[in-house]
Amino acid sequence: AVNRPNTRAFNCALVGKTYKEPTVPITFSHALSKIVIDEIGNKSAIENVHIVDVEATTLTKILDEVQPKQIDFFSLDVEGFELEVLNGLDFEKYRPRFMLIECLDEDKKKIMDTFLKGDYECIDKLSDRDYLYAALLNGSSC
Repeated sequence: AVNRPNTRAFNCALVGKTYKEPTVPITFSHALSKIVIDEIGNKSAIENVHIVDVEATTLTKILDEVQPKQIDFFSLDVEGFELEVLNGLDFEKYRPRFMLIECLDEDKKKIMDTFLKGDYECIDKLSDRDYLYAALLNGSSC
């Protein structure tokens, strides 16, 4: 707080705009966490863990509260849930100039086609999983 007095922290799980539940069950095990999605509701297979229900919200709702003037750089590293988080961002309302997205290679095209829709261009691959995207002025695709 001393070095960044205007910092705000949000304790929530980022979800897509179609997520209907008020919370997301998060499982903690040995200081590591992961989201448990158990479609049949069977938690008995999970041993020695602590499950916490965390408030679910979209990135757009958080940004609506913060009201940034502009987003120059947005970094997303959510261990496989990139599509869900991006689905919760209103790109017409909030358009980061640059986005660094960690994703598996096979997810790259899906992310571009589904959410970035020619509004962003992949300008660099910074590691085997990190892709840097830039907003396009004319909406053309790479």
